[in-house]
Parts: sequence; structure tokens; C-alpha cells
Amino acid sequence: MKKTLLKSALAIVMAVMTGMHVDAQAPHRDVDSLLRAVRERDQKLRLDLMDYYARGMVDSVLWCSEEMERADAENQRTVFGILDAGGWPEGLSHEASSAIFLVIDHADVGAQKRYYRHVVRAARRGDVERSSPVTLRDRILMHEGKRQIYGTQTVSFARGDSTACYVWPVVRPRSLDRRRSRVNLPAMAEYVGMVGEGFGFDVVWDRSLSVGDLDRMRKDGGAAAESESED
Repeated sequence: MKKTLLKSALAIVMAVMTGMHVDAQAPHRDVDSLLRAVRERDQKLRLDLMDYYARGMVDSVLWCSEEMERADAENQRTVFGILDAGGWPEGLSHEASSAIFLVIDHADVGAQKRYYRHVVRAARRGDVERSSPVTLRDRILMHEGKRQIYGTQTVSFARGDSTACYVWPVVRPRSLDRRRSRVNLPAMAEYVGMVGEGFGFDVVWDRSLSVGDLDRMRKDGGAAAESESED
């Protein structure tokens, strides 16, 4: 048994010394697989939450929200650990790169700002969509109480027995569709319809609303739900 193990170890050493192939891609495949699992967990919980919300399943919404919070924390430890150790890995699948962006997008504003440059560089390389950095930028601006630029963010809150959903205020709304087209985002009318269909209620895009107006509406209506983005 010892001789067999010694021969195996010697074979590996000789392979390294002589340049023989020892499947150097295995660690890379492991990272890609890990990130794809992160993406699946992130998206499944959010799709489940939307489904429970649309069906009025309050207990399930609360349970899913708690599960999502735990999953997000675990996903952030994984993704931020990878980025901090060596930056954005090269040669990832689209799903794996998407996972990195989604985890950053769903983190707190401090983490979003810290890793924003990684998303910008990834978009320039074509690792993530051109819309990814602008979506993240909109999210940061919203969290800072400022108008967004590309109209990717909405906010939902209770209004009596129903739910109100508004597009977060946008700078220069008249030229919004032109800005969106430059980063491969659909026109606002189409986007508003898509979000409303996904949640099962109407989404309002009121160009005249200020951040202060919307904040007052949210306070009058009750606690706000988590804002949603294009992704």
C-alpha cells in the first residue's frame, strides 16, 4: 500500500517537473460550479418570494425573506472572498459571472460601492451585461436618497389593503429611454409592464415625483418592501 501511494506521489511530482498535463483546470471548474450554485440559490429564493407575494401567502413571504437573508449572507462570504483574494476570475461561464454581479447587487450599499469597479471592468470585458453596472449605480443612488439615472429601480409599499409600486425618481426623465437603449435596456413602458406582470400589480412611473414625495408616500403607507432591479 505504501509503495502504491509513493508511486502515485512520485508520478505527480514528475508530471509537474516535466511539464506533463495534471488538469490545471480543475480548480477553475470548481469555482465556476460554486458560483453557478450561488446564482441558483439567489434567484430561486427571489422567484419564490415573488410568487408567495403575488398569491398573498403572508407566512410564506416572511419565511422566504428570512431564508433569503441567510442565503445572501452566505453568498456574500463566498463571492467577496473570491474577489478579495484574486479579483474577478477569468474564463467564467456567463452564469458564474452573473452570480458575482447579483450577489453584489443584492448586498448593502457599502459593499455595492466597494465592488462597483469590479462590475464596471467585467462589463467592459463582456463578462456581464452592459446594463449591469448601470443597474448597480442606480441602486447605489437610490440607497443614498438620490435620483437614479437609468430607471432600473422600483420601490413597493403597503397602501391600505393593496400594494403600491413606484419607479424610483429619475434624473432627466424625458431622455430616459435614449439612455436605456444605449445599455440594452428596454423602453420604460415595456419595463414597467414586465415588473407589474411579475408582481401581479400595477407599477407607476410618475415623472413629476421627487424623492421627498415618494419618501412621504412610503411613510404614510407603511414599511417599504425591498426594492427591485432589472436583474
